[in-house]
Formats: sequence, C-alpha cells, structure tokens
Amino acid sequence: MKIREQMEHVPCNLCGADDYTVIYEAKYDPETEQDLVEKFKSSGDELLIDQVVKCKRCGLIYTNPRLNQDLIFKGYSMGEDPTFVSQAKGREITFARSLNYIEKHAKKGKILDIGTAGGTFLHVAKQRGWEVYGLEPNKWLCDWGKKRQFL
Repeated sequence: MKIREQMEHVPCNLCGADDYTVIYEAKYDPETEQDLVEKFKSSGDELLIDQVVKCKRCGLIYTNPRLNQDLIFKGYSMGEDPTFVSQAKGREITFARSLNYIEKHAKKGKILDIGTAGGTFLHVAKQRGWEVYGLEPNKWLCDWGKKRQFL
C-alpha cells in the first residue's frame, strides 16, 4: 500500500483553523509502508517528504496531511536502533549542557521525558539530583536503557 493512501488531513493544532498555504510540496511517490520501521527510528535522518503548510490564521507551520498516527507508532515501536544507542556517550555530554541551562532557570525537581529513547537524558538528570520519569514506545530502546540501568 502506498503511503499517500495512509494519510490523514488535520486542522491547525494551535488555533483549529483549516485554512493554510502550502510552503513545501510533498514528495511521497517512492515511499511504501514497508519503509516505516526504518524511517521512524530515533537515529533516522530521512529527508523531508511530507507536505508542510502554514496556517493563514495563526501562522503555525505544520505537516498536513500527515501519516496516520497508528502507522507512525507501529513503525517506531517495532524497530531496533543500534546507531542511536552507539551515540549514548555523546548524548550524555549534550544533555549535561542542556541541564546546565535548565538549572539556571529552574530548581531541581521532577522531569518527565516523553520519547525518552534509551533513557540517556534521564540518566544524566538523575545523576544530578532530579526525580526522573520517562515514556518510550520503542521496546528495543527501553530494554537497552534498562540493561544499562538508565531506566
């Protein structure tokens, strides 16, 4: 089944309007549903193929139409991503810098990381005294993080 057949039209997530200008045309033709596991992994670096629009009412720029969210979830949650986890040490350095900025503007407390991948950000935050929570739909990444006691 072609990707174009799996798309859903969405109104603006910010203001609810359904009036937009196309600012980037879609390039779906070569895509198939079989590509989804590869495309939606955390380390994916796919070129943009989706149509991008700008809301005429509020100016929000977003993807419309978009791939059905169930297909995205299926593709992302099933895949393995050794490339992503091979970069964990570098991510720890980046996340420590990010926490330096956050800690300048907020007291340490609770952090919820939605899309936590293998838990590297939460690992760094926990080491620095934050109470950490995370949500991750990819079983392989969750297992990787648990083995390293990141999650």
